[in-house]
Amino acid sequence: MERKPKSSTPAPYKTADEEAISIVAEELVAYEINTEDFLKTVHEKIHDKGYYVLKLSQDGLPIERLFDLIRIAGLTQKETEYIFDSSFRTFNIYRKEQKQLNVSDSERLLKLIDLWGNGFDTFGSYDKFNKWMRQPSYGLYGEIPLTILNAISGIDEVNKELNRIKSGDF
Repeated sequence: MERKPKSSTPAPYKTADEEAISIVAEELVAYEINTEDFLKTVHEKIHDKGYYVLKLSQDGLPIERLFDLIRIAGLTQKETEYIFDSSFRTFNIYRKEQKQLNVSDSERLLKLIDLWGNGFDTFGSYDKFNKWMRQPSYGLYGEIPLTILNAISGIDEVNKELNRIKSGDF
């Protein structure tokens, strides 16, 4: 008696973390979602979960997610170029060709999405947070928060400052 090969293989088992990463990844590629809702949702799911950021970054994010952040954050072309160390023209080409961001830009974008979500939680609106981002901060040794976002450690420091503000320790 001859054995017939199975027509389909079972789906691999996913841990709870892997399942959550899949859900966030699906939301990251969805284009028909309100930008503010998207940022809040992603912030809630990745905040303080470095593993999620790592896995999602490795797959690369759609360029459109960068433009969502630019709109919410009110970033200028010059600010975007400074933060990502790339020309805005490059991002426009990626957008036209519907390319994914590379790993390091994806990681930076996810960390920034989390930062803006934390800023919204702290200040109650993106407008108030965006204004704060452009003023010297005592807790950051007088640095303007927006000017240190070109380094991942700068993003982390701004997040720590937001947490101090939330807890009243500023």
